[in-house]
Amino acid sequence: MSWNMYCEHNHFTPDSKTVIIRRQRDSNLSAPSDICRCDVDGTNMVQLTDEDSVYGVALSRDGRHVYYLQGTTLKRVHMETFELEEVINVRDTQPGGVGYAGQTGDGKYILCTLRVGDESGLFRLATDGSEAGLLFKAPYLGHVVCSPGHDVVSFGARINGKGRLQVMDVQGGEPREFPIQRFAHCSWLGRTGRIQGCLLTPGRAIMSMAEGDTEPEKIVAGPYFWHSASTLDGEWIIADTNWPDDGLQLVHVPTRSFMFLCESEASGVDAIGGHPEPNISPDGKVVIWTSDRTGIAQVYVALVPDGMREALCHSVDWKGTPDDPQPHYMPHHTWVRV
Repeated sequence: MSWNMYCEHNHFTPDSKTVIIRRQRDSNLSAPSDICRCDVDGTNMVQLTDEDSVYGVALSRDGRHVYYLQGTTLKRVHMETFELEEVINVRDTQPGGVGYAGQTGDGKYILCTLRVGDESGLFRLATDGSEAGLLFKAPYLGHVVCSPGHDVVSFGARINGKGRLQVMDVQGGEPREFPIQRFAHCSWLGRTGRIQGCLLTPGRAIMSMAEGDTEPEKIVAGPYFWHSASTLDGEWIIADTNWPDDGLQLVHVPTRSFMFLCESEASGVDAIGGHPEPNISPDGKVVIWTSDRTGIAQVYVALVPDGMREALCHSVDWKGTPDDPQPHYMPHHTWVRV
């Protein structure tokens, strides 16, 4: 199996030409997986890691290194020279962190989870190896995502038996509940300081919200959007859909318009890598996702046509007003490739 990294994080290099993916060593569902880099045209695939139990993966903001945890040690491998370094060992912890790691916008820290006794700990690890600090503990922590433009991290936490979306200053302090808790999946809307995400059923919309807002803002509505990811400038969102699968939908945030990009042809079964969980390149022109259409999960790529982007950017049939921003859907037959 091969699959793209989770949609909460950007795993494209800044030039949008290369992406990192995960690939299992054999066809056994429990086989170890390695991190590979690959150009978005499918060429130049190179295996970057060769260790068991690699987790907590993060691509550096500058696209030069891949950080990952192996055991309780943070390591990094250079994307071009393949030089491998041990950054820091986090003492008095156990392996078993959940999900991917995040790097702060300034590149100074990796935020990840490790086990501390019977609890999960949120750790801040300096990328120069100078410090490892525990920021917060809870029975469960996951979905750690650093804001690309602000010194804030979001994460999911199970506190008093309830799962809640939390935000916390990277420098420390008490976490606080995010104002909206109705997201099925969510992440930062690029560098805007807002969080965007797909509503839980029966909601059928992508919403965004900042901490200081009293109400979330509707970006688009219609199908049941499931997983979504945005470009670093917050202009574009790519989302998969489910119940039923209406394919991958490309969203232009400023005009609140969206359009069918392509079918995902994924089963939706997580255990066999059937969740599409798409991601979009920083320039908004490349989309990758996972599909098990052939019976085994692999990574697929779609190049966004310029005509589609132009149609969404210059949408003229939006009838909303600032007081009543009604999102609208642009069917895929409303643009013509020249």
